[in-house]
Amino acid sequence: VLGGTVSKFLFLSAISGAGKSALIARTTEHVQSMMMKMNKRAIISRNASHDGDSRIPFSLFRSIFRDVLSQVHQEDDESQAPKRNSSSVVDFSIDGQWDNLSLHSQSSKSSMFSTDVARFRYLCQELNAPLEFVQVVGKRLLGLRDANSSAACGKGPNLQKIVDLMTDAFIRCTRHTDLVFLALDDAQWMDEMSWKVVQGIFERGENVLILCGSRPPSSNPLSVDPSFWSDLQGQYETAGRYTELSLAPFCRSEVQEMIGTTLESEVNEIDQSFSRDIFKTSGGMPHFLTHLLDVIKRSKLTGRLENGLIGMKNFTGEDSKLGSGSVRELLLFRLDALDSSVRFVLHISAVLGTEFDLLDAALAYEEMFGVEHSDRLDAAVALRELFDIAIQEGIIEQSLVFGEDDDFEEIEMIEEDLCLSPRNATMSSKRRKAHPFYAENCRLRFTHDSWKASILDVMLDERIQEMHEYVAMSLEKDLDEKTDNKDDFEKRIRVLKHWTSCGNFMKAAILALDVGGQLMLLGLNSQAILLFDDVLNILKEITDDESEVTHGGISISVLEAIDSPELEFLIKLNISKGKAYSALRRVVDSAEAYHSALDILQNTPCSEDEEFDRMVSFPIFSGLFALLKAGAIEQDNDCSYENDLCKKFFQHVCLNRDPMYDGHLFPFLKRQSF
Repeated sequence: VLGGTVSKFLFLSAISGAGKSALIARTTEHVQSMMMKMNKRAIISRNASHDGDSRIPFSLFRSIFRDVLSQVHQEDDESQAPKRNSSSVVDFSIDGQWDNLSLHSQSSKSSMFSTDVARFRYLCQELNAPLEFVQVVGKRLLGLRDANSSAACGKGPNLQKIVDLMTDAFIRCTRHTDLVFLALDDAQWMDEMSWKVVQGIFERGENVLILCGSRPPSSNPLSVDPSFWSDLQGQYETAGRYTELSLAPFCRSEVQEMIGTTLESEVNEIDQSFSRDIFKTSGGMPHFLTHLLDVIKRSKLTGRLENGLIGMKNFTGEDSKLGSGSVRELLLFRLDALDSSVRFVLHISAVLGTEFDLLDAALAYEEMFGVEHSDRLDAAVALRELFDIAIQEGIIEQSLVFGEDDDFEEIEMIEEDLCLSPRNATMSSKRRKAHPFYAENCRLRFTHDSWKASILDVMLDERIQEMHEYVAMSLEKDLDEKTDNKDDFEKRIRVLKHWTSCGNFMKAAILALDVGGQLMLLGLNSQAILLFDDVLNILKEITDDESEVTHGGISISVLEAIDSPELEFLIKLNISKGKAYSALRRVVDSAEAYHSALDILQNTPCSEDEEFDRMVSFPIFSGLFALLKAGAIEQDNDCSYENDLCKKFFQHVCLNRDPMYDGHLFPFLKRQSF
């Protein structure tokens, strides 16, 4: 890539536990070291998507873009040296110092740069971007706060223009470097719009090397444009710009070498039965193998056998099995050995997600137990100690976070001493600033998804839902207290995820309709549909009886139990889903959504209640009539579908008897004998 004129793309696929993330991390470190030794200028950004990021537009790219902005400042400082030509460097050094560097950026973060909006505005002006791009994209999609600007109004910029301008901004920021290295992990969760920007960077950028890791696309479909994916595996592979690799589990001999290295012994000193059982238990997966050997070494379970070789203590024969039986049981064994208070904070952590802020965990804890203000400090100290234990056990890891007022030189010094990369804290509201953790908030994450999965597996569903509810209540307070948070899609969708997970249909529906409607205005219809489906699934998944009659995918017993407000939002979700599909020109799916809304309306008892707002039914008919007129719905020569639809519409007009219809539409329909 160095000295070249085109970008290159390396796609790495592997199942969970095969060492994909570890390889990406080591490769990133190697590239960084190599560029330093070669005295070359590079921008290196390592990011990872997480489960649920596909719902958040530009979730991964917002991290990449912030990472690039931060590192450009570092490059600008170096450009003052005589050996470099500073005229080619983008100069965003206006309004004071750059914000803190973020060299350990991860996706779906809550990081906010309180002054980066000035750099972003300057960049948009240089690219002749319209004002609405700065307001809508900067605040809602990139999470940049601008206290001096008014909220964006009207319809946002065209979606393709957003993608093009984001691509232009990235290229403009990185054109002075010798190499741009983007390490993107867990791309199976990357959202569609981030993929579009990555596509633009690959197709139009220079000196860009993209290392993309994912679980096998065959079982974990990517949100990438099918035509771009086809081009990657076709013309770009032929041209040498695309390479695809697949990681396989270790073979038996490699497992033996790993055992010897871990136990500090020669391979020929390892008992064959011991290595065979280790191989069988771990499946040859590097992550699980490492964990298994760590447990064995920590617990001092090995020793010299009667044959003089190293094996499990009391190892008696080839048919013997390791006491753990499986990696999952080993994980649970480790968890059970912890104090109950440590397990509790791990429960909160698992509910928060693979990655989360320490401050969010503390606020959720306070929400659950009603911690008084006077007891906040003691509770915070105790919670921090419990997380420290989880970190020592290798279950959780952390990266440093610094507040908005930290000195930049001090941050650089701390980073050098600790070999950790700081990032900005998510501290915007008074509630967060008043917390003891405000000044030392940090980003925490599970060292591997298997830990989170094992913890959630042993928790009762009711307990998980209860914790999700407390987390949602805690996070929602930040939305209520800070106006900027209400304009940030990432924050709002994050709250929506927890309301959905706890099964609170009304809370989730209200937020989904609001956020989804704004996404649709920007043309982000696919993301809006995902949100609508997540909320609808709350009701669809309630029943376990597959033989029960359903309407719109919801069982009749559930429809009989809901009240008028719930029915109203249930119908609105299906209508919005139909509109979103129609905007995508997926007319069959659009018609199905509208029909689901009508089916639910006609078969839910509370639709006959006086307090039910029947006006909600009219968008159903307008949507179906529009699809019918466009030829998206087939009907016979007698137009029986249209006649039946008109009759149903007339029935609802009669039930509503709104004055708006009484003077004109009602008499007309009556004359038509409907």
